[in-house]
Amino acid sequence: MLSLDDALAAAEGARQDLVEVSPQASPPVCRLQDYNKAVYAAKLREKVGRMTCTQVPLAPRRGIC
Repeated sequence: MLSLDDALAAAEGARQDLVEVSPQASPPVCRLQDYNKAVYAAKLREKVGRMTCTQVPLAPRRGIC
């Protein structure tokens, strides 16, 4: 457990962002991470989740060469 000043200094030293993960917890839980990378990954997961796979039945064509 770190104080806010120590956590911010650690984040700055690691060139990361201090992101609050669980604000309702006592004490609040934070994590060092690249915020832009996390936002991109979340958007990518959402986009992949929206994609649907559809199957198109293929039948052999006869008489066409």
